[in-house]
Amino acid sequence: MKNIFVVGSEVRGESQIGYERYLEKFTEILLDTINNISITGLKRFGKTSIAKEVLERVKEKSQEKVFTIFVDLAKQKSFSDLLVSIINKLQDEVIEMDAMDLFESSIYNMYMEKISSLPSESMTYRDTFDSIFKWISKQGYRTILTIDEFDAASDLFRETADFEFIRDLSSNRDIGMSLMLVSRRQLYMIEKKNFNNSTFHGVVQTYPIDGFDDKDFEIFYHILKDKYGIELNKNSKVRLHYYCGRSPYLISMFAFDIVDEYSKKGSFNIDHIYRRREIDIENYYKSIFACLNNDKISVDGAYEEACTIEKLIGVIIGPKIGIVEADINLLQNMGYLFSENDKYMSISGHFTNALRRVPLSVDTWNTILGLEKKIKSMIRKQVMLHYHIEYIDYDIWNEIFDNIGATGTLDTYDKFINDTMQEYKCEVDLLDVCSLDIAVSILQYYWEKWFSKYFQNDDWSKWEYKFRLCANARNPMAHGHEEFLSSESKASVNEYSESILKILSSTNACMDINTELKMQKNIQKSRVRREYYSLDYASVDSSLISKKVKMMAAELNNKGIRGYFSVGGNNYRCSIGKNKWMAKYPGIPLSEHLGENIDILITQVNTNQDTLTAELV
Repeated sequence: MKNIFVVGSEVRGESQIGYERYLEKFTEILLDTINNISITGLKRFGKTSIAKEVLERVKEKSQEKVFTIFVDLAKQKSFSDLLVSIINKLQDEVIEMDAMDLFESSIYNMYMEKISSLPSESMTYRDTFDSIFKWISKQGYRTILTIDEFDAASDLFRETADFEFIRDLSSNRDIGMSLMLVSRRQLYMIEKKNFNNSTFHGVVQTYPIDGFDDKDFEIFYHILKDKYGIELNKNSKVRLHYYCGRSPYLISMFAFDIVDEYSKKGSFNIDHIYRRREIDIENYYKSIFACLNNDKISVDGAYEEACTIEKLIGVIIGPKIGIVEADINLLQNMGYLFSENDKYMSISGHFTNALRRVPLSVDTWNTILGLEKKIKSMIRKQVMLHYHIEYIDYDIWNEIFDNIGATGTLDTYDKFINDTMQEYKCEVDLLDVCSLDIAVSILQYYWEKWFSKYFQNDDWSKWEYKFRLCANARNPMAHGHEEFLSSESKASVNEYSESILKILSSTNACMDINTELKMQKNIQKSRVRREYYSLDYASVDSSLISKKVKMMAAELNNKGIRGYFSVGGNNYRCSIGKNKWMAKYPGIPLSEHLGENIDILITQVNTNQDTLTAELV
């Protein structure tokens, strides 16, 4: 069985899934009249494949005679080499199209002889280059020049003459040339600053490639089902979207393995595929991080710049100091940023979480991170002292979040805990993943009872502004509600963070919680939870209905208890809602059941969503 999904190579024909709307649009633009377009987007988002397919479609559909010249700028050593390469590709096109009226023309051959005798770096070479294409245009031919890897122009083009030369080629109607430029970055980021001349990027319309949309996903799922008989259930789609987001490269990678695994075993598992492809994915991320660290975004004027990665992390994770609305628009146009469920994401949920592990050399970032750790350590100590416990169960955090009016955030944090455990198998609870703003709200609610004693028994009103300003700087911007901190606020954040850290460091407010899980009971709960995330799970099927099994209760969340059971050598996930537990075991905290084997009866199976319904026996 042929696997149409391509990993790494250029995509052609039926493998071009998710590209059709771009192909149609760019072909239409270049067919209509002499236009210039810039195709931008992330690495491995299919820009080059799209550009080459557009050239083929234009040549096929155009009623004019069209020369399509494709040049990879990354393979050129200088701007002069680029011009020579364009002339060589032109001659290849003349031969390939059997353009005998040109090939046998004495004028054409005179131009070619002249240009071959000139040094490519001379102005006379450029003048002759111009004349060749003007003459070709008068003979009724159009030329579409595609320059791939145009990011290299930052190094290869001279500040004044080279950008101006390409600008003249694409804007002079006598030459009749259309440009199609392919790059990661926006053209104005590539173009050297030249304030005495007209800008090059002003004559080219930019079109970002932002990956799959909802319609593309529908087509993708239809192809899997129609061509290979593979239908993804709801859980598989959720996991695929988490790992791949809208990235054509990542989706193709997973799709290739889905088809391959299904053809061999009749089943597949998205998390298994991730683990098998983890090294490839990490290498892809490293290449993106290298681009992010290398690319610069202008800050407050034409000369000061910041690394793109600092801006991206500032928007998604914080601190948001120095972020302006133009940064968000630029990151979206570059393909690094998109909004989902009123939150900013980058590439995919998995990549967004990977951003959290990227160290930054930003003083304010380090200060706020230190403050957040201290505040959460102080909260954890007081909760443990108040409840006389060494392990803080989920239902205690649930109670605290309810007290501060933050229960609406639990589903979001539950999902992040699940993803973190799935990938890293480390112990994580609600306090670990909640925002600094939530932590400050806990301080406020329990201020007089637990925390004011560390701040000279001051009233909360004396400290609220300081804590909230720091939390506001740490938290990412809510979608559609951008707030920007001034330079004065930035200075205040540094001052307040350092002063609070100094106070907490001079008291016993915080604690080392490495011994938190030392009780045997808690060690067992932790072991079962990690085991739950390390196992391989099969998709549910109708044969499970009416079976009585023992479910290992592994993890508590906002909706109830999640666990697993085994039948016929296969493991299956299972969730039982909190209301069922409370009805069956009134008065017993749900956390008491963790680590126990519980008798359950499977009553329903939904193969489309890969879920089952069970009752406590």
